Amino acid sequence: MIKNITLNELEEKCIDLLSETYIALGQHNHEPETTMLLAKKLAKDLKRRYSRLSWECIEMAFDNGINKHDGFVNAHTWGRWLNEMKQIVNMALFNMRDENYHMITPELKEIIMNKQLLIENKHLFTNNSKILKFIG
Repeated sequence: MIKNITLNELEEKCIDLLSETYIALGQHNHEPETTMLLAKKLAKDLKRRYSRLSWECIEMAFDNGINKHDGFVNAHTWGRWLNEMKQIVNMALFNMRDENYHMITPELKEIIMNKQLLIENKHLFTNNSKILKFIG
């Protein structure tokens, strides 16, 4: 989960993620200083607004965003991508709570089966004995 990653480590991950995103979107004219500044901003955003998501969710949000987007990467863009991912994760948790497992994609199921995420959302699963047994 993002909250368990140090800010320095998160900034390094964000530099790599933004660099890969620039390349995937064909943005080859970005300056290293700009990438570093945006990575610091992204890391702070992740810590402040998306701390309960896993790094895998962040990567999935950017992958989904790249596939739907042909513009430039900036704070507004990644904010939309991450908010969409937050909604997808929340919907998956509710589907899991209601035992609608068929509604969750295999890729997302693998991500949300993170014990820490389930423990933090334990209140959703009071009537789901399988999940409660899994998270102990």
